Amino acid sequence: MRFVPGILISSCLLFVASHPEAATLTGDIAPRGNSDGVLNVADYLILQRIVLGELEATPGESLVADVAPLGNSDGQLNVGDLVVMMRAIRGQITLPALPDNQPPAQPDISLISVGGSGDVLVSGGAGSVEGGVVLTLTNFETGDVSFANANPDGSFTATLAADSGQVFSVVARDLSGNASPAAALGIGQVLDLDIAGPVQNDVVAGSRVVVSGTYLGPVSAAVVVNGISACMQNNNFFAVVPIAAGTNVITVTVSIPDGLSLSQSVTVSSTGPLPVDIQADSGCGITPHTIGFSFINNSAGSIQLFEVDADSDGIADVTDATGKTRLEYTYATTGNYAATVNVVDDAGQKYSWVQPVYMESPGDVDNKRQTVFNSLLNRLTSGAIDGALNYLTGPMRAKYTDAFTGAKDSLTSVVDQLGTVAGGRFGENWAYYTVIRVEAGQTIGFPLFILRGNDGVWRIGEM
Repeated sequence: MRFVPGILISSCLLFVASHPEAATLTGDIAPRGNSDGVLNVADYLILQRIVLGELEATPGESLVADVAPLGNSDGQLNVGDLVVMMRAIRGQITLPALPDNQPPAQPDISLISVGGSGDVLVSGGAGSVEGGVVLTLTNFETGDVSFANANPDGSFTATLAADSGQVFSVVARDLSGNASPAAALGIGQVLDLDIAGPVQNDVVAGSRVVVSGTYLGPVSAAVVVNGISACMQNNNFFAVVPIAAGTNVITVTVSIPDGLSLSQSVTVSSTGPLPVDIQADSGCGITPHTIGFSFINNSAGSIQLFEVDADSDGIADVTDATGKTRLEYTYATTGNYAATVNVVDDAGQKYSWVQPVYMESPGDVDNKRQTVFNSLLNRLTSGAIDGALNYLTGPMRAKYTDAFTGAKDSLTSVVDQLGTVAGGRFGENWAYYTVIRVEAGQTIGFPLFILRGNDGVWRIGEM
């Protein structure tokens, strides 16, 4: 077996190299942080203080003020740069232009429209991209690619072979070869989202609220509520979200591996913690699965009754009156439930909490996790390298980009070399499988880790 060290979870699908601050004129570093486009003594004085050690150069200043030797800068700021800069200020020499190492901005999808199916028309309004760039449109599902030139005002028109439900990327590349971050767009309604509760401007009591609703998306779609991965089943979702007294903004986002996402927000107000704060463990699991229900007594009174109707049949499944603050129930059957927790104090005051519960079978979860690996293989088979890479976490994407691209003419053999899933196990945020292949008549197994990222999306973290 072979293992790849350094497993990391990433919520990012596409990576953009960081660059120093840009400047339009070689040597122009004054005023600091807001260069004025003029080379003069002010620039020399700042460079002098940097050379003397009185100031620390920023990455941008190190790039812009490194002017010596003339035409062949050495990566250092020293007296030589002071001499060359002063000669340039006096008009004795002309400094060479700075190389353009700044990528264009990410295409503005709010200014881009997509129409049709088959031969899709993609139209960008003025300002949607940097003027004069070359655009590359890539279908993540099929690997089909098309190109277009942007007009001086940043508008453009392009066509791409794509069908409804597919997702494609738009990348802008300038004349120096710098590429923008990719923007993802869908054909038709790829994603949809509806928050059923709480509703806008709801007023609730307590320190947490159940956020629920429905979503539309492929099997790879994931829902996150205020950074919490939601429980999902049959296009329904819910998450229990902590809230503070006063106004709270709740944002729900549904995302897919291809970088497409959709968000909705509602504002709710909380009147503050209740005298008895009831809570439950995560409301989703793989059968058989045990959930704990508990409470915190913030009042001066004592608790007389603590009961849980875990399976929504109106009959308490677990009851205690001896002072316990936590009860557990094991769900053996898949399905959706609404567990009701009741706590009664010595004054007869009743506090209740209704906790949604989604239970899935091991087989269903296994199929969903393996879909990540199978989607990678299917896209590679179709030649859709960019789309296949979307199913990898950041470190894995960096590792396999060159390998997949270099083998673009023999991707079918690459798929065969990756092997087939033989079995594994899984948890709330991870799945581990053994993938096998046969080499020289010998069966070899290697690990496949599938991890849930901060965006809730499952991707391959090691293979």
